[in-house]
Amino acid sequence: MIVVPALHPAHDLIVRIDRLSPGAVGRVPSDAVVSGVGGKAVNVALAIAAMEVPVRLVVCGDAALLEGVRGRAAGHQHLELVAIPSAVPTRTDIALVEGSGRLTVINATGADPGRDVVDRVISGALDGLAFGDVLVLGGSTPDNTAAAHADIARGAVSHGVRVVVDASGPTLTGLLETRPEAVKVSAAEALELAGGEAAGDAGRPAGLARVPIVGITDGAAGLRAWLPDARAARVMPPPDLSVVATLGAGDAVTAGLAIALARGDDPLDGFVLGTAMAASTLDHLDPRVDRVVAERLLDAVRVIPLAGHGSRDGA
Repeated sequence: MIVVPALHPAHDLIVRIDRLSPGAVGRVPSDAVVSGVGGKAVNVALAIAAMEVPVRLVVCGDAALLEGVRGRAAGHQHLELVAIPSAVPTRTDIALVEGSGRLTVINATGADPGRDVVDRVISGALDGLAFGDVLVLGGSTPDNTAAAHADIARGAVSHGVRVVVDASGPTLTGLLETRPEAVKVSAAEALELAGGEAAGDAGRPAGLARVPIVGITDGAAGLRAWLPDARAARVMPPPDLSVVATLGAGDAVTAGLAIALARGDDPLDGFVLGTAMAASTLDHLDPRVDRVVAERLLDAVRVIPLAGHGSRDGA
């Protein structure tokens, strides 16, 4: 089983604009605006469900957010939804996608939904977890709830659950203390964790040396992966992709890794699958994973060994 708690979901507003001109009034056609539900954890869970893999999403939010999540969940028979109402308004995130492909994201920080709601999310996430299950902890946390992710992680690890982390900043730092099995971050997030010191390909980046499975995404430059048996590889996306927006691509990578761990597959296969899933999101504005496209793109994903390991192509 894969479980994804979402303490910090969001109402998403995604806008495609020819060019962002600060201080000016911009106008876009109605078909260049997409509204929906998101936040890293919600994106990850929906990506897993899109691949027809069972997943439980435990999410708290206001009435409109939960209605939107239910609407998305209705299209995925493999998604079990635990919806926890909150009286606190859910945050709204804004993404501006320019014609050049440049992405500007404005993420709000939500207010504390209250101890009762947080406790229900923690209980919903840990309920029924057993040895070998996978828990994904992604994104940030609302104000005054930073310890909640760590509480969930510690509870999961104590039951032999495999914990995957996709976070940044203080949230990531706190979760690293719980000894997760896997961490996926962006190149910018890894650089921040290392205090601005760029890492080479030979060893795990600073701050992640004790994490068995590490993946660092870097857009078109691919993903660098470090694995428990001293393997290291660069996973390259399929060539000649049509890119409309990159929003949510990293979340798809995390979803692919979680799927592989839940199946007992090689985590490198998870990074390959996640890269194909991410590629399937690029030719449209919203971050939805397309299973058929992802499966078609799998064979075009390349794996290039790092640190003197043998080559490998495809999934």
